Order: sequence, then structure tokens, then C-alpha cells
Amino acid sequence: MCGICGFFNISNRQDAPTILSAMTDCLAHRGPDGMGTWLSSEMDVGLGHTRLAIIDLAGGRQPIQSVDGRFIIVFNGELYNYRSLRKELESMGHQFRTSSDTEVLLEAYVRWGPACLERFRGMFALAIYDTQARDLFFARDRTGIKPLYYHSGPSGFFFGSELKAILRVPDIPRRLNYQALGDFLALGYPLAPKTMFSDLSELEPGTSLRVSRDGIEKMRYWSWHHTRTNADGPHRKSARAFGFGRSDWSAFKWRHRFLASGCLACQRAWGRCRDFHRVICRGRL
Repeated sequence: MCGICGFFNISNRQDAPTILSAMTDCLAHRGPDGMGTWLSSEMDVGLGHTRLAIIDLAGGRQPIQSVDGRFIIVFNGELYNYRSLRKELESMGHQFRTSSDTEVLLEAYVRWGPACLERFRGMFALAIYDTQARDLFFARDRTGIKPLYYHSGPSGFFFGSELKAILRVPDIPRRLNYQALGDFLALGYPLAPKTMFSDLSELEPGTSLRVSRDGIEKMRYWSWHHTRTNADGPHRKSARAFGFGRSDWSAFKWRHRFLASGCLACQRAWGRCRDFHRVICRGRL
């Protein structure tokens, strides 16, 4: 578990370093292994990250810039298929300075733009700033495992892995959202994009968001309905590429999770449990 936060087009630029530091410090419990920030030269864009180190313990510190320096990323989560994506990107001429999945994700965005999301297998919430286009791109994994919240108002655009990181910003309204309260009393949680605060929103699962000085553009890149109508889509095609049939799809997903882990014992355990998993899954999916 890591934490990400930051802002875009902040109006109070003189206090930008203090605000960014306060937001990042608020998420220290999500990432005890490291903390990093990036602030633009104009002091209007800031990115913060607290890290729980799992992959590339020494070289995976964030924020990370692309090789050409144009893009900067903060990322919370894990990309299970980052090794295969890295090989594909290296064959296209991309160079890597670390062994982290974060840099693979960033270079995938450099290569394919928002379409890279369809290639990712994992859990993630990310923010990527384009220093040339001067816009900020966000995305959340398909089922919303990793959280991401935001606020847009006269003081700027603010985001964070937790609501309290955004609430550390002065003058953020704290009005109760009564519709969200109704959701909570009936269901136990507010329905996204609603939160318990009227002026703060949750980015929906399977959704991307682009913020620029022209406004906010939201796009849904995945949905459960899409999965049902595309039963033979890229997920199952990828599974067959690894030698799995239809009944072995569940084993394919666990293969990625084991191999993405930095734990050698997990990788060895995968080799031992693979055949057993195929036996118990065969004919049941």
C-alpha cells in the first residue's frame, strides 16, 4: 500500500510547498519506506508519494520522470504483468533506469497514451503530469481496488489516496453530502462518485480523468457490461498465450500475481501449486 496526492493549477502558489508537504505527510502511514515530492517551476503543480517498497527496493522511489523528462508519475498499486510489458517496450527501443513496475507503467503511457490502460493487469491508482501539454492524467483500476479522490474548485484541483489528504488544504469545503449519507445508512458505503463531503468526489473504478486549464474530461475505459459482451476478449487471449485453456483462467490470474511479487518464496510456491490449481479448477469455470 502506497499513498499519492497532489494538486493542479493551485491558486495559492506561495504556500504550494507547505500544502504539498502537509498532504504527503498525512499519508505517511500508507508508505513507511519512503516519501517524495515534485513541484513545478511555476509552483502550480505538485505531486506527492509515500512508498511501501515491494518491487525494486532501491530504485523504485517516486515521483519518477520519463527518460525525456516530459512526464512525471505517482503510482499506488502493483502491475502484475509489468515484466512482459517491459520486454515489449524494450523491443520498441524504450530504455529503463530501474526495475520497478512504476517505470514500466510510465513508459507504456509514453508509448500508447491512455490506451495503455487496456494492457494493464493489476491494481492501481495513478497520476501522470505532462509538462508539455500541461495536463494531469488520472486512472483507477478496473474494479476499484486502489482508491482515488479529488476536489475541483476556485482554489485549484486537488487529489489524494484518502479524503483527509485533500482536507489538509486550507479553504476546502466540508459540507455533508446527504445523498452519500443515505447510501451509507442503506448500503454501508457511499456510491461513487459521491463521498461524505459534497465538494469531494471519488474516481469511479475503470475510469480515467484528464485535467487541464480547459476543464475536466472523464472517460470510462472498462465496465462489467463490456466484460460480459466480450467473453473472448484480450484477457482470455492473453491467458491462452501462456498455455492456459478456458478452465485455467483463474490460474492465469494468480500466475501474474505470484510473478509480480518480489517474494522468491511466492514464485516457488506458484510452481508447486500450479498443477494442483489446474486440477481443482478444471471444468468449474
